[in-house]
Amino acid sequence: MNTIDVPATSKKMVSKSNNKIIQSSIPHISLSQDIELQKITMINLTTLERSLPLNYYYIVNSFELFQVLNFLGVFSNPFEAKLRINICTVDDTTKWLDEFFNLHKTTMREIQG
Repeated sequence: MNTIDVPATSKKMVSKSNNKIIQSSIPHISLSQDIELQKITMINLTTLERSLPLNYYYIVNSFELFQVLNFLGVFSNPFEAKLRINICTVDDTTKWLDEFFNLHKTTMREIQG
C-alpha cells in the first residue's frame, strides 16, 4: 500500500472539504476534528449510515474497516466506529439502543450495577 505524506495544513483543508461533502450528502453525520488523518470515504459513511438509527445526529470520532469475514450475518464491510450522538438522558439512550437492536435484529444483555 502506498502512502502520501501531506502537510498538516493540507490535511486540515482536505478534512474540512471532505466534511462539507459529507454534510451535504449525509446531513445527520459529520466528522470530528479527531478523524482528519484517517482515511474515510463516502462508501464507508454510507455503510455507517445504514447501520445507525435515523433521527439522530452523529459525529464520527474514528472509523476503521476490518478484513472481510465470510459467514452469515456479518456486514459486507465490517467496521468499528466511535461516535458521539445527540442523546442527553437515560430514557433517550434506552430508546436509541432499542432502535439499534431492532435495526440489526439483535439483543444485548443489560448489566446491573
